[in-house]
Amino acid sequence: MRQLTHARQLSGADRQLVIMVCLQLLFVIVEAIPFGTYNTYILLTSNRKKDAEQRDKDFLFLTVTSVLGSFNFG
Repeated sequence: MRQLTHARQLSGADRQLVIMVCLQLLFVIVEAIPFGTYNTYILLTSNRKKDAEQRDKDFLFLTVTSVLGSFNFG
């Protein structure tokens, strides 16, 4: 009977570990998509002449993406 109780506790711990890993993976994906999108956009528009307003918009998007990254990895 004691081993059965221990096996149930281990199963619960495994389930909790799987949930924690899946949540961490979700956080990484949610943060990586905007950062990858930003890098792709910057690469594709690097040859274009941008006005001050567009550069400010690009910088704002970079700042928001960086804040998301600091929440995820910080």
